[in-house]
Amino acid sequence: MKIFSHAGFRTLGAALAVSGGLVLAAVPTVGVQAADAAQATQAGDVAPAAQPIWIDVRTPKEFDGGHLEGAHNVPVEQIAGQISTLVPNKDTPVMLYCRSGRRAEQARKLLLQQGYTHVENKGGYADLL
Repeated sequence: MKIFSHAGFRTLGAALAVSGGLVLAAVPTVGVQAADAAQATQAGDVAPAAQPIWIDVRTPKEFDGGHLEGAHNVPVEQIAGQISTLVPNKDTPVMLYCRSGRRAEQARKLLLQQGYTHVENKGGYADLL
């Protein structure tokens, strides 16, 4: 475990080590500036990962019956023709789901064939709630 040089942080670190629990606390930061992705890349750091796009590959009727907040509805039969408009960058993480995971797996295979690099079948809608 890393011990910080500031006495307050050392105390917090020791408390975490002893308790074995999770402690959430507001910790002040001094002299830290946020860097944009270009600066991070120039500095040799890895740029933050893109936010995943969630796609529900069920029918519009199923989607209207309930879906994950922020998910896009693209039925599996239409995904090959619509994916490049919705997700133009093939390195963007794409999370797929349906009712059981079966159609999401079909869509995953199609997207991989089209060159998408980060595609995951997240299974059934009910399992994600």
